Amino acid sequence: RKAFGIHRVLELVENMSMEEYENGNGVVGEVGLADVELRVAVEGVSELLPTTWGTQQRSEQVGAVQVTIIGDESKTPLITIHDIGMDAISCFKTFLNHCVKSEADCPQLFHTCQYHIEMPGHHRNAQRLPDSSAWMDLNELADSVHRVVDHFKLLNVFMLGVGAGCEIVARYALSHKNLVRCLILISPSFCEASYYEQYSFRFGAGYKWLGNSELPPAAKALFEERWFGDNRSEIESSETIGRSKRLMSLLSAELDSLQPDNVLRYAYANAMRSAVSHRLVELAGTSILLILGKNSWMHDEAISAFEEPNEPRVLAKSVSRVIISHSGALPHMEHPDQVANAIRLFFQGHSIVS
Repeated sequence: RKAFGIHRVLELVENMSMEEYENGNGVVGEVGLADVELRVAVEGVSELLPTTWGTQQRSEQVGAVQVTIIGDESKTPLITIHDIGMDAISCFKTFLNHCVKSEADCPQLFHTCQYHIEMPGHHRNAQRLPDSSAWMDLNELADSVHRVVDHFKLLNVFMLGVGAGCEIVARYALSHKNLVRCLILISPSFCEASYYEQYSFRFGAGYKWLGNSELPPAAKALFEERWFGDNRSEIESSETIGRSKRLMSLLSAELDSLQPDNVLRYAYANAMRSAVSHRLVELAGTSILLILGKNSWMHDEAISAFEEPNEPRVLAKSVSRVIISHSGALPHMEHPDQVANAIRLFFQGHSIVS
C-alpha cells in the first residue's frame, strides 16, 4: 500500500460494489487487494520499487548499467537481473510489493541489501543507446555485472535472475564462483535459442522494428507470448478481468514506458545466446534455487539443465526445485506468496534470519 499510495488504494476500494468486495472475504473479482494494486499501477506507471517504511533507495550509474540500491549496504548483497521486455521495476515491483504488504511471507528479504541492475538503456527516461554501443552480448552484460560487484566491493553475493536475467546470472557465476554464494533462478532456459525465437527477435530487432517511437504490436505480442505462453490469446480475449489479464495490461503499460530500441537490443542479445547448460555442472559447489511455473515453456529445459550427468531426472544435489502450479514464465508475479515462501526457506537455510 505504501508503494502505490494508500489514499488511491482506499479510493478504489470505496468505489467497489459491496458484491465485489464481499466476493471471497474482501476479494476484488478474482484476486483481492493485490489486484487493486495492479489497477493503480496501470493507471500510473510506477517510477520506484516498493520498499519497507523508512528504507533508503537510490540509483547509481556503474559503467553501462544503472543500479538501484535498496537497504543497508552492510547487509548480505542480493543482485537482481530482469528479463527481456522489462526493467527492474516492471519485473520485481509486484513481487516486492507483496513482500512489503505481507512481510511475514519473506522477512529475510529485508535483511539483505538489494542491488537491482538495469540492462543498458532500460532505466526510466533512458535515451536511445548510440549505434556504436547499442549491440549487446550476454557475456559482455555479465562483465557489466562484475563491474557492479567490484564497484561496491561485494562478497558472498546472492543473485536472482528472471528469464534472460538467469542467462546473465549463470554466466557471471561460472566466471566468478569465488564471489557468488547462491543463485535464485526464475524461469531459466540455458539452451540455445529456438529457431522461432532467433528468427523473431533477430530479424525483428536487428532489421525490422528499430527506429520506431514505440514497439510495434507484433513485437509486444512476442513478449506476451514469452511470458504467458499458449494462454496469451485466451487471456487477451477473456471477458473476465482476472489477475492474468490485469498483469498483462500492467506489463504492456510498463513496456510502453521503456525506450523501444534499447528493449529490442537486449531481446536480440538473448536470441543470439549460446547454450551454457553443458557448463552448469561447474556450479556444483553453488547452492541454487530453481523456481518454475508448471505451464512455462522453459520448464523442461530448465530441469534437464540441472540433471546429474548420466542420471536423467535426478537433480544435482546443490539444486532445490520449486514448481508453481497454474503459472507460466512469471511465477513471482502470478503467485508471489508461493515464491516468497520458497525464497524465505532458502534464505533460512543460508542463515539469513529475521
